[in-house]
Amino acid sequence: MIFAVVKSFIFQLVIKVLVVFTLFKIFTSNYSNDFLVNYIDELFLVVLWGVVLHQFLYFDYFKTKIKNLPRVFGFKNIVEKSVFNWKDLRSENKKITYFDYVESIKDGVIVLKNKSGLIDYDLYEKNSEQIKHYLKTSTLKIEKVRDNGIKIDTKDRLDYYNWDGNKFLKDGFIFFGLDEQGQEIFIELNKTTSYFINGQSGSGKSVFITQIINGLIHNLDKVSKIFLLDFKGGITFHKYGKISKKIIVGYQLDQLHKIVDYVYQENKRRMKFLKDKGLEKYETDPIFLIFDEWAEVVESCPKKELDKNDYLLFQQTLQKIESLGQLGRSQNIKLVIQTQRGGTDIISSKLRGNLQSRILLRVDNNDAVKMCLGSLDYLEKLGNIDPLSFPYGRFVFLDSSSETGLKVRYGQGSYIEPKRI
Repeated sequence: MIFAVVKSFIFQLVIKVLVVFTLFKIFTSNYSNDFLVNYIDELFLVVLWGVVLHQFLYFDYFKTKIKNLPRVFGFKNIVEKSVFNWKDLRSENKKITYFDYVESIKDGVIVLKNKSGLIDYDLYEKNSEQIKHYLKTSTLKIEKVRDNGIKIDTKDRLDYYNWDGNKFLKDGFIFFGLDEQGQEIFIELNKTTSYFINGQSGSGKSVFITQIINGLIHNLDKVSKIFLLDFKGGITFHKYGKISKKIIVGYQLDQLHKIVDYVYQENKRRMKFLKDKGLEKYETDPIFLIFDEWAEVVESCPKKELDKNDYLLFQQTLQKIESLGQLGRSQNIKLVIQTQRGGTDIISSKLRGNLQSRILLRVDNNDAVKMCLGSLDYLEKLGNIDPLSFPYGRFVFLDSSSETGLKVRYGQGSYIEPKRI
């Protein structure tokens, strides 16, 4: 590092002295008839300027094809002023700054090292958005490599894949997708929680719910009931009602009231059973209450001024759903709520707060990200990924099923042909 500082200082000093000396010669020259005497100093200056221009134009431009990110990294001292320049990564000259250099570029991973001392990890992390923009990637993960290195991973390692029942249906488990290493994300059936799934149209929400339902059907002998509420006319869920009496599909208001009241009463019965037995958790026969599009449910609320009784009944049903979210976990009753719009006008803070696990697919603004995940900090932990540009099926998963605490996962759901959904 000291050598780099001295080198930079001397180079800039030489340029300044050269400029001053050149100006001095221009204004003080006293020419004689002797050509050699007149122009020896000028020839010397031309040679010096030639060396400087060669250094700048050849090494720092033509050879390295430097592309500047002006003032991006905000170095203040004389050494780093205008120095931190990204270059064509295929260049033979692998210097990034006077301090950091490219050790290797392979398979979408850039490894930077600093031979002279500690590398400034915070500098790269702070300016990750500019780096993403320059490298033209929506995926960027920055990691430390010991104290003197940085690894910048730009490759999207979550490949597109088709649903495979032989691989993704497993006794006692529900499949949620593949993680960054291509490993299956399975959650044990009796450790599943309530889920809030948020994503815009075309992001893969319906397929994600289909994965969950496929897993539940595969484990139907271990499930008490599966209630599927589809207020888009039963288009998504109607086919499941023919599989088993354990699966009940509802797509009208009267069915909603009956189903929710049944589950609410069952929750009370199970609470009493646990109390009488001195137990803390209902370990078997989970009940799942799954909503395909929550906004459709909320917007089906009767107008108060047209029918006060129906309006009040609907509000009571919503309160029962909130209660199930708050109290149902110990009784092994799970809610799965999927929606395009996750604002408080659609889903109350109380209900959303009791949906312990969150799945975020592609959305169109950061407010939706915050509403679903609660914070943008989770994205930083995953390498500053961008949910606004997620491909189909890509998700962030806040998994609360683990006994060791909340897990933040980044994964890819499968593709299921529409005729198979």
